[in-house]
Amino acid sequence: MADIYEVAVGFYQALKDEGIPVELGSLTNFLRGVIAVDISTRSALYFVALATLLKNIDDKAQFDEVFSKCFDTTQTFLEQLKSAMEVTSDYGPLDSDSEVDKVSVSMSSRRAIHASSIDKLTKKDFAKASSVEIDQILSLVDAMKFSTNTKRGRRMVASNHGSVLNLRKTVNQSTQTFGDPVNLYWLTKKTELRRIVFLVDISGSMEQYARAYLHFSHAVISSRKRIEVFTFGTRLTRITHDLSTRDVNCALVAVSKRVKDNAGGTRLGQSLREFNTVYGIPGMARGAIVVILSDGWERGNLKVLEDEMKRLAMVAYRIVWANPLKGSPLFRPSAKGMATALPYIDSMVAGHSFQALVALADAIFSK
Repeated sequence: MADIYEVAVGFYQALKDEGIPVELGSLTNFLRGVIAVDISTRSALYFVALATLLKNIDDKAQFDEVFSKCFDTTQTFLEQLKSAMEVTSDYGPLDSDSEVDKVSVSMSSRRAIHASSIDKLTKKDFAKASSVEIDQILSLVDAMKFSTNTKRGRRMVASNHGSVLNLRKTVNQSTQTFGDPVNLYWLTKKTELRRIVFLVDISGSMEQYARAYLHFSHAVISSRKRIEVFTFGTRLTRITHDLSTRDVNCALVAVSKRVKDNAGGTRLGQSLREFNTVYGIPGMARGAIVVILSDGWERGNLKVLEDEMKRLAMVAYRIVWANPLKGSPLFRPSAKGMATALPYIDSMVAGHSFQALVALADAIFSK
């Protein structure tokens, strides 16, 4: 039976699939609303969804259509949610038949416990989560959507307010006004998506986090173009094509068949050298945002790691590092590999929880 998180995320994803702009943070609010407010009636659930998920009133008609498709079928989401509430609750179902006008944000202590559990789930360290909690967290990760970040390309295109005068067109058009350049024509550099490259550490020390990172990478690939993903442990493996499969479970099966060094040692410097030499310096990393997801442990030569970080920093637009150990208040970048790489990192964030992955997304997609 589906649990409350899975069912709520399913409706959230249905809205996204129809092109309705729903912010990621709204998903948590929707989950809170479903748990905190009586949903024994369709109308109550509708107003909870409307209040938490609809961003633009102009999308209301389409929102209503998606809601109807999801909740007015034979096996309704409403029934699933009620069942899920019974399974999820340690205190029994939330029993009340109040109408929408009686729905209140004030909640009983029982409902407060449920709302608190959502906050705890999003902050839960992957390494400390149960298998059920991991599945719930990953359903949130899979539902993530991302904004685009662009860069100025090399090609010049026509523009009403460009930075470069289109001299040829201006002169040609001036022949129609007896040689006077009455109208000026401009050029500007074409805007294009900036490439993002993920380097995911799958060594033994990262075993409890790698699965979430691969889900995160798959969610990014599903949302935008110009994404590359590699894994590394004792060797570098390009898995972009495998993760491009729409179904995340099929994608991860394909990755597991391709990757041969899962849960092994770490040769961060050597893996970076291979990436830089074969892919990065020739073009893939140039002007790109490179995201390294690793705890920074290095069993190889630290001089190699330093040299390769320096090479990467010279061509990349930005280097973002997600370290799950940073989630601890006692964290210090004292591991030799992490300390060696630190001077060449533009942004370092924690990578231990769903909330940390949201922060990572902000670091990647910020202007």
